Amino acid sequence: MIKILFICHGNICRSTMAEYVMKALVNKSGLSDTFFIDSAATSREEIGNPVHYGTRHKLEEVGIYCGNHKARQMQKHEYDEYDYIIGMDSWNIRNINRIIGNSDPEGKVSKLLDFTEEKGKDIADPWYTGGFDVTYSDVVEGCEAFLEYLKDKVDTVLFTPVDVPLFTARTVTQMLSLGYPLVTPVCDGNPGHPLLIRSTLIDSILSDDGSSGLEGAVGNCGTPMYFLNVDDPGI
Repeated sequence: MIKILFICHGNICRSTMAEYVMKALVNKSGLSDTFFIDSAATSREEIGNPVHYGTRHKLEEVGIYCGNHKARQMQKHEYDEYDYIIGMDSWNIRNINRIIGNSDPEGKVSKLLDFTEEKGKDIADPWYTGGFDVTYSDVVEGCEAFLEYLKDKVDTVLFTPVDVPLFTARTVTQMLSLGYPLVTPVCDGNPGHPLLIRSTLIDSILSDDGSSGLEGAVGNCGTPMYFLNVDDPGI
């Protein structure tokens, strides 16, 4: 499971907008079980307050419900709990780094628009500007680009050990302990052992016959395997 924490100053405008836009995009892509998405503030100014009416109205306008979210402040320990910590502007990034106090050794902290062609650009705070339409446009652009970036990490392959088990029990146990859901692989129409892994981890997985990664998987299967969440099912 990929865990994302969106951050802004008060957690009532931009970060909540990003949280619910991203949840909507993930759900539309059929990946909701693969993500955990939340948002928080760098400041204590709005703690306990609901989503700003401007953000709520804009999201309702496009059919996104933002629930009963209450503003909260990011905590230092959350650096270890999330895979990505995404701020909206340079001030957010400075305050995130102040909270975590570790100079981001794992490279988890980014601005949302860093995943677009406008890397480095800030998303304006509509609490000051009143421009919720402009902020929404930037948030959607950022979230769409961010999701495309993340899809490379969640695209999955159906491995199909029909004659020879491709993965050891230890490997399967390790994958399950990391939170990967189960699917049933198919090869030549026959069901294989249920297993789901991230494509980026394929090269680190060893098959029972000593081959590694995707090459070993193809060799054991003998026929094309099948991808989920991509247009072309072949490899």
